[in-house]
Order: sequence, then structure tokens, then C-alpha cells
Amino acid sequence: MLNELLTPKSGVWLILLRLSPLLATGVLYLCVGALTTRPHKLLHQMLVMVPLLLALAQVNHPLLRNLLALAPVLLIAADMSLSLFSWLEYRGRFSYGFALSVLETQRREAVGMLTVYRRYVLFFIAVAAIMFAAINLAPRLPARLNTLPLIIMSAALGIYTLQAVAHQWRKNNISDPLQRVVSNLPVSNLNPFLQALRDKRMIASVSRRVPVYDLMRHDTGIDTYVVVIGESARPANMHLYGYSRPTTPAAGKERPNMLLFTHAISGAPVTATAVPLALSAATVTDMNVHHYADNVINIANQAGFETHWYSNQGMYGDYSNAITGIAMNAHFRQWVNGRYDDALLAPLDLALQRPGKKLIVLHLYGSHPPAGERYPEEERYFPEPGDPDDSYDNAIRFTDTLLGQIFSRLRQKRASLLYFSDHGLERVSGKKNGWRHGGAKPTQAAFQVPMFLWRSPQVTSGWLPEGTVSAPYSTVDNNALISQWMGITLRHRPPLTFTQLLERRNTEVCVVDTTGEVYRWAELRAEAPPPPGITTAAESTP
Repeated sequence: MLNELLTPKSGVWLILLRLSPLLATGVLYLCVGALTTRPHKLLHQMLVMVPLLLALAQVNHPLLRNLLALAPVLLIAADMSLSLFSWLEYRGRFSYGFALSVLETQRREAVGMLTVYRRYVLFFIAVAAIMFAAINLAPRLPARLNTLPLIIMSAALGIYTLQAVAHQWRKNNISDPLQRVVSNLPVSNLNPFLQALRDKRMIASVSRRVPVYDLMRHDTGIDTYVVVIGESARPANMHLYGYSRPTTPAAGKERPNMLLFTHAISGAPVTATAVPLALSAATVTDMNVHHYADNVINIANQAGFETHWYSNQGMYGDYSNAITGIAMNAHFRQWVNGRYDDALLAPLDLALQRPGKKLIVLHLYGSHPPAGERYPEEERYFPEPGDPDDSYDNAIRFTDTLLGQIFSRLRQKRASLLYFSDHGLERVSGKKNGWRHGGAKPTQAAFQVPMFLWRSPQVTSGWLPEGTVSAPYSTVDNNALISQWMGITLRHRPPLTFTQLLERRNTEVCVVDTTGEVYRWAELRAEAPPPPGITTAAESTP
């Protein structure tokens, strides 16, 4: 009976033969995808690719069929080839860095790379040939069913699009919804290219649009201004703010030389929006990218300062592009990408050797989760490895150690330092679950940050006040504060005194969450109490 079914006359062999390229395509895609893609994403991608190939196979006219198939076949074959390349060569998925390298590679270099990695070119050709065979050989479906593959594919695309829009609306409007949709398609390696192109456009938009300022400058008695931008630091975990653990010994020793902000509040709970808000004319209610060009670097440049930007965070990426756009106009800039933040000390030393008035910005990786990776083993002060509280407190203490090293370098100079964190963090429910960034309508803790202005003993003028700023203060005002700090007055801004600037919004601090929703900070819910045995900062002013 079986032999009779499997005869050419029965047609089964012919059907299997015609389906074999389609089956081969599916098996190849699953095998390659399993190396770099999570199972549920792989399933989503197959729900688009298989119906797509079957839908193309239903087109009657051969020339039209293959013309329609050309773009999707070549893109899917290229996607599979890139995945195989990144896994076999680097044991990882195709990443943003690879995409950026491709976009910035010159034509001659690109041709040379293709000859070096010709086996992946051959793989691409073979996959494309198999897919074209699948489209041209697959059996036609009955008339009543030939639109079914298109319906299935359209339904899948519709669901993915709705999910991306819902995520954008409910949780996070920083990421591009198109990229969320593409991650579910059989061309998901397009995402790094889309991100790289988006970043390059953003950086170019911010860095090329330089305002012309009408400004005045007066001498403050300070030659060197250092801005240290921390990362994910909570004042509730700093001894400087009343925390029981000794996490800030260096800053504590310098308390008499600083103006401490006890209720500093970030404009946003994530770096991508918090840092541009703090350094530019953008506000939580008007974050148009054009405002990012009106920033502290451009102001300092036109006031005659030498400007420096040194960062231990990435130059590119969804959470760095606007920041990089601001940094690009600094006279000297470097993204060190060191394992730890003390890698910033070497460029700082070189900058300090240069004469004249200067503004130096240091962007730390700070206490960004996972905090246990932000400090070397020899700097582990709190003993329990793997405990989220000990790891986080060690990261805070390592940032304090770095600040102490910077203080010592500035002590004999006419120098001043502004430190603030980009945003805070929320405690995840349960002691062992650690910390996270705020998202949609987060708690107050996601915005609470440490901040202080410090001056060296060589600065004797009364220009910089000391003591405490106890009123709520928004770091969105830091753009104006830094200008005043450097003795720069912009004619188009209100002529506020330093004291007026510090206290001008003490009851009106607003914040924006990751969906773009604006809230009064005071109306957000407070963070839940910590688990038993964990002591937080005192509520009273230090």
C-alpha cells in the first residue's frame, strides 16, 4: 500500500519534491535563527516568512512573481547570512556595532571584506537560490484558499504593529516602534542598521544646529569648571544624605566646601532624556530636538571657554544619540569605553594640563544596573557578592572614590565641580531583586538624584554659595545654572541671580516619564518601604 502511494503516478513524490525547497528554507532559517534568536521571536518571524513565501507562490505570472519576490528574498537571505557570520566569527548576534561598521566602511574596504568572508557570500547566494526555488516550485493552493497565506501574514503584521504601538503608548516612547515591529520579522538584523541611521541623523541634527548667542561674561575667579554626570545614583543610598552605610567618605570630607542640594529632581527617569534636559534648553513640556542644540557646550564655546567631553558611556545607541549630539561640539571629546569609570582620569589629567578657562564634562557609567559590574573587585567594600544592596552600595562608594580623586586633582587649582546624577532608580519588589529604571508613571525615587556644587580652597570669592539648598530643585534648570556658574549671562534669558535660579521652581517641579506623560513630581507616589534590615537615608536635611 505504501509503495503504491509513493509512486510517481500518485503525485505524492511530485508534491514533496516541489515542497522540498520551502521545507529546506524553513529548516535552514530555524537552524540559523536558533543560534542568535529567542524561541518566541523565532516563532514570530516564521509566522511571517512562511506565509510570505506561500503568498508569493500564488502569483500566476512568473516574471511578476519573481520581481515581487526579489526584495524580500534578498533581505531574508542577507539576514540569515549576517546571523551566521556573527555567530561563527564572534559567537554572538549581529549587533549595533557591526551595523555601524558596515555603514561607515568605504567601498574598497567593503569589497575586500567580502572576499575575506566569501563563504558567507556563497551561503547568501545558496539561500537566495533555494528561496526562489521554493516560490517557483511550491504547489498552487485551491482558488478558495490561495489568499489564506496573505491573510495569515497580514494578521501577524497587524498584531506586531498593535503591540509596538501599545508599548509606545503605555511604557516607552524612546525606542522606535518600527524597530519593535522589525524584531518580529525575518529581517530582524535590519534593526541595528535602523538604529545606527537614526542615531547618525539625531547626532547630525543636534551638532550642526549651533545657535548664535548674545551673551555677557564676567570673571568668577574660577578657571576650571568640571561637570561630573553620574548614572543611576540614589541619594537614599548615600551617607552624604543620611544613609547609615559609609558610601560617601570622600564627598563627606568635602561637605564644608560644597553647596548640597537635598531635594534635586531629575526631569526624566532614563538617561536618553534626562541628560539632554539637564544640559540644553529643552524642557519636560517641550523636548523638541531643535532645543538640544541650545546647550552648555555651545554656550561655553561662544563665551571663549575651551570645552572637553569625556564619557565612559557609548557614543552611539538609542540612549546616547542626543547626548552625543551635544558632545560633538566640544573642542576635545573622547568615549573611553573603559571597564570602570576611573578610565576617565587619564583624559581628565591631559585636559587639566592645558592653560586657560575650560569646561570639562565627565559622563560616568556610575551605578547603572547591574551595579556589581561597575567597580573592580579590589574596591568591594560591602562584603556580600551577588547581594543587590551590597553591589549597589559598592558602586556608589566607587563613584565617591572617583570623585575624591578628582577633588585631589582640582584642590590646587582655581576650580569648581558640579556633580549630579542623570536619574534615580526604583527598588524592585523583594530584597533580592535589586533596582530598575522608572518607566510609565514611576515613583518619586526614579527621579530623586544627588547633586552638589564644590569649590576648591583656591576659590575665595563669594560667587559660589555654600550650605544647603533644601527646596525642591529640577536638574532641568542645570543648563541655566551652569551658565550662571561660569559667569555667563544670556540676554534672551531672564536676568535671575544665582539664588533666584536655585529656588525659582520650588513648588512647581515637573517630570516626564518614558511615555512622554508629564507629572508634578510631588503628586507621584513615594517608593514602597524597603525590606526589613535595610536602612535608607534619613528624611531630615543633612
